[in-house]
Amino acid sequence: MVLELSSAGEARAKEGCITKLLMTELGSPNNVEIFIPIQTYTKADRIDRIDGMQGYIFISTGLADHQYFDLERTDWVRTVMAVRGKGLKTLACVPNSSVEEIRQSIRREVSDDLQEGMVVRVRTGLFSYLEGTVIDRVKDEIILEISMRSLHAIVRVNGLCVDPVGVD
Repeated sequence: MVLELSSAGEARAKEGCITKLLMTELGSPNNVEIFIPIQTYTKADRIDRIDGMQGYIFISTGLADHQYFDLERTDWVRTVMAVRGKGLKTLACVPNSSVEEIRQSIRREVSDDLQEGMVVRVRTGLFSYLEGTVIDRVKDEIILEISMRSLHAIVRVNGLCVDPVGVD
């Protein structure tokens, strides 16, 4: 599902609190995922933000249609994307593959922006969930220094498999 945010909703998204607000409105269901196409991170002592699709967020299906449409009554959602006609509204769904393309686009932009000294968290692979400091890059690969209590390693990971750390 695609939700068009109001200006108040966009402000809450930039602040990082829109997910909590929407989950509260939806009754905090466990089976709902919300994707906000914004990545915020620290680069050279300043906060950078990439807006993958400004003004919109994506929410997984699985709830009753009226629960999504009820979000239009909140201060944060302008419109739930739907096909409208003859007094009926039918939810307009976006394939997961399209949402994943937006995620990958944001990751590519962030990956291109990674610089020496930035702290990142590895998302996939052998070093998943570990944090490291970028020490170099070779084409699409990022060379990280990962330090733990009993481990100090220099590793190579794909730049698309890390997220900057520092701003949530």
